[in-house]
Amino acid sequence: MDDAVLFGSAGFGTDDVTDLHVDDGHVYLMEAVRDPVADVGAFGGDPSSMPGVTHLDTGGGLTPDGRTLDASDGHSEYYDDANRHTLSAYKMATIVSGNPDRAVHGSNPDIGDVLRHELPG
Repeated sequence: MDDAVLFGSAGFGTDDVTDLHVDDGHVYLMEAVRDPVADVGAFGGDPSSMPGVTHLDTGGGLTPDGRTLDASDGHSEYYDDANRHTLSAYKMATIVSGNPDRAVHGSNPDIGDVLRHELPG
């Protein structure tokens, strides 16, 4: 079974998640607060508003084994680095390793998402 994990995505070339040719329920999206790139929709529609996309929380928190990991904030903080470890990187690893049940579902809407949903289309 294939999975797709999108993070900080400005679109993926289509407005229809089925164009990815991934089984239903296997397209995941992470969008950090204050990530302006994720709200642009430069390469198709904004994935955060597409049906068929499972949202994963990018906030910090605990892993099932009790480790505390940091939140992602902005466009460049989804991955771990030498000084911090993010819950987003952990969630990416759970998906690609075939353990999506260990990822925390939810979303982190920011001002770009709020404005897009409130402004007339």
